Amino acid sequence: MDFKAEINQAVQNRDEEKFYQLNSLMIYGKPFPKFALEWCINLPQLAKKENKILVIEAPRNHLKTTAITIFKAFYFLLTNPLSEVWLFSYSIHQAREFIGRLKNIVEYYYPEIIKQDSWNKQELGFINGSSYKLGSITSTYYGVHPDLIICDDILGGEGDPQKIIKSNLPPGFVEERFFSMIVPMLSPDSQLIVVGIPFFVGDLYSKLEKMSSDGEAYMIKKYPAVDGNKVLWEERSYDWLMQQKKKIGSQRFAREYLLRPFDAETSLISSSVLEQCLNYDFPMQHNRMFNDSIVVIGADFSISAHIGSDYCVFVALELKDNKIYFLGYDKFKEADYQTQLDRLQNFYNQYDADLIATESVSFQKIYSQGLGDRLLPIYEHKTHNEKNTFNIGIPSLKLYFERQQVILPAGDEDSREMIEDFIKEMQGFVYINGKVIHIGQHDDIAMSFYLGIQGLRSITSLDIPRERESFNEVISNPEEEQIWRMM
Repeated sequence: MDFKAEINQAVQNRDEEKFYQLNSLMIYGKPFPKFALEWCINLPQLAKKENKILVIEAPRNHLKTTAITIFKAFYFLLTNPLSEVWLFSYSIHQAREFIGRLKNIVEYYYPEIIKQDSWNKQELGFINGSSYKLGSITSTYYGVHPDLIICDDILGGEGDPQKIIKSNLPPGFVEERFFSMIVPMLSPDSQLIVVGIPFFVGDLYSKLEKMSSDGEAYMIKKYPAVDGNKVLWEERSYDWLMQQKKKIGSQRFAREYLLRPFDAETSLISSSVLEQCLNYDFPMQHNRMFNDSIVVIGADFSISAHIGSDYCVFVALELKDNKIYFLGYDKFKEADYQTQLDRLQNFYNQYDADLIATESVSFQKIYSQGLGDRLLPIYEHKTHNEKNTFNIGIPSLKLYFERQQVILPAGDEDSREMIEDFIKEMQGFVYINGKVIHIGQHDDIAMSFYLGIQGLRSITSLDIPRERESFNEVISNPEEEQIWRMM
């Protein structure tokens, strides 16, 4: 068979399925899988017709990049002269690796369609005037409006706890870039396709799934590697998948192959523990409830007023009869120093609070000074290594929830929506290599709550859990570490 002639004919006839099948046979010697045809043809057509952003969640090592980033993009470029396709991944290095696969294929099989003066590791230019460019979700691109946008593995470091430890990016950075930079690149005739694996409850994919519930803006399609005994791809047999499960462990297998993100049960404080504290007769409060109680405001300030910065959050907690009532919170961003102080002053007055608890590290100190100038009562908490300890750190919060000392408002729809964000943030705390880290998109509400608890501890008899002295002392091996992470 003259594959090249047949493929050229398929392009001319706009026979997309034949294009994929012939290329797969020519390059790999095997047919293009049925599920990959669905990703490349049926789903994009349906999403385009319904004017929705297509999100494909598929397992590791199951042709996501090959199907969408390489062949879907290649067909689009060949059949749409003068078009522009952009690939976005977590890093430029990763995007170059992905686009480099197509570069190698074209150079070997299709050298005659290369536009030499725009053919490099940053851009693939074709003689029909179309081009394939790449970008990183961590960089800034404005004035770019491609005909097709592909986001492949954009979570990157935000899905890997080890990388989070080393990353200087603020929590939620990828989510912010996706909604404020990538999505606005769309024009009425263009399309956005997202492919990847959800990493944890509360990440970008969770957000998109929630937004897709109304059926208006996003089309979410999931393809787990195995459903019962039925596998997605015969080349990844059930026995092979079970061997992978043994090699990487059940939790990672559930995430990487079954598309079940790390959820609450893998965090320091599980969803079942948090949700048992929900009170459906208790809505968010706009002032203090008791005269003989203590109200503390936990304040986590934002470092910058710039677009894309982290949030500033104030949480109001009221202690009465050893019960901690979560009264409400104020969350906002892109506010300057004076605005943050003014809003905290109003929040303090609103709840007639007794104390404001802040973090006494780095830039936060200037806010404590500003509060002192306003003669507001302040407790400055130094959050360093003690954050990891069981008796006073983040892990200690778990016992308050287990004892149902914390009362979480769920008395109306607005309260439930607001407290859901808090619960998701609390689920993001995990314990790895002797450190408590947060793998969620944001931790601002959770940290404000933590500071509020420290404030209550500083001026009341609120008991400090002492069953264990610290995670560092009780954990001596990885197996025990996993046990404690699952507690």
